[in-house]
Amino acid sequence: MKYQELGYSTLEAYETAFYDSLMPSNTTKDYFVNWKKVFKQVNELLPEIYLLNSLIKIPKNEKEIKLQEILKTYPKTRSVIPLILIVKDQVSLLKVNELATEFYSVNFSKSEPKEIVRFCKDVGILELLENVKDLHDYLVGVGVGRDSNARKNRSGEIFSSILEKFFVANNIKVVKEDPNFEFTDPETKRKKRPDFVIYKNDKPKLLLEVNFYNSTGSKPIEIVESYIKLQQDLSKEKDINFVWITDGPAWLKMKKGLNVGFKEIDYLFNYQLTKKHLLNLVRKVLA
Repeated sequence: MKYQELGYSTLEAYETAFYDSLMPSNTTKDYFVNWKKVFKQVNELLPEIYLLNSLIKIPKNEKEIKLQEILKTYPKTRSVIPLILIVKDQVSLLKVNELATEFYSVNFSKSEPKEIVRFCKDVGILELLENVKDLHDYLVGVGVGRDSNARKNRSGEIFSSILEKFFVANNIKVVKEDPNFEFTDPETKRKKRPDFVIYKNDKPKLLLEVNFYNSTGSKPIEIVESYIKLQQDLSKEKDINFVWITDGPAWLKMKKGLNVGFKEIDYLFNYQLTKKHLLNLVRKVLA
């Protein structure tokens, strides 16, 4: 870490400044649920949902026959079944009992209505229609639950958008996810476009990676190790500097791992230190 260049007398002083200025959270109003996405997915199948909703009010012993009729007459209702279970268009089911095992697959787009009805009975969808008052409301709830799984990615996207606003406010021109510049992603080991690249005369001068951690785990520590390697790889390129901008309360419980990064990575900022030091770094690099 080039702490002296940033005005700090020791690396420990910089580390203290980093940990003391971490953001306690980046949870904005957009973090919890993407309501537009949830309602869009449900409302696109609104007529079909209401057709299946009619099954709620009919007698239990008539549901199988009625569902088969609806699937045959209104094929688009097939698309509602995967939404109920949060599965893809084709699933396989293993049935086990005392005497034998049975395995069968269902493709909601291609299978016969009778096969889909059998599946719905086996996995409890017909029973569900005995116990809910409105399928539309149920599917909204399912959508909210499914969308909550995206919070991890959404947290990073929110932090990235916060930094984009900082770039715009300070007239820092960046290229987001530059298709002309790739490196190996630390987590997936696949080729990845950098979060941001700053150019001078069509040549990359600064590569910026951005992430935010609300909770601890093994991945943040793996990220440290991978970004150290990325720093080493970029150091072979004379004019490319690496900036890692990371933040979040989780780092307070993972200081040991991150302190290794401070010793090896030239520029490791959190959001507050980015606001304090990045503009001068950009001016220096682009001078």
